[in-house]
Amino acid sequence: MADSSRLLPLTDLKITPTAWVAKADVPGFKRHEITVEIEDAKLGKVLRVRGQKNNSGWEPDTLTVRERTLGNFSRSYYMSGTTFDVNGATAKMEDGVLTITLPNQVATKGCYWYQASSDFRLIQC
Repeated sequence: MADSSRLLPLTDLKITPTAWVAKADVPGFKRHEITVEIEDAKLGKVLRVRGQKNNSGWEPDTLTVRERTLGNFSRSYYMSGTTFDVNGATAKMEDGVLTITLPNQVATKGCYWYQASSDFRLIQC
């Protein structure tokens, strides 16, 4: 089984007065292999980015060496303190970078978390 932590995308987050923007490195993934979901959570909203790569293009039994990781990843970002315009959210992928923009409807004081596997980290409060 592949080590899914090797697939977790490195992500930059930018919180502005008008939007919450995430840029995630997803090299080698195609658009149809990435899912972006925005859901309600106890503390606000949660943005989930999931990816699934199951095929390297070659049959596994024909490889001499396998270094490229296949498998799944799931990354969650928890957001509170702002009412988001979920219908205005956009996601685009270009040159192996996924950019997600979630516009604010109402800015209020709040905290933002992200989760890499089970590790929560406070971004801003």
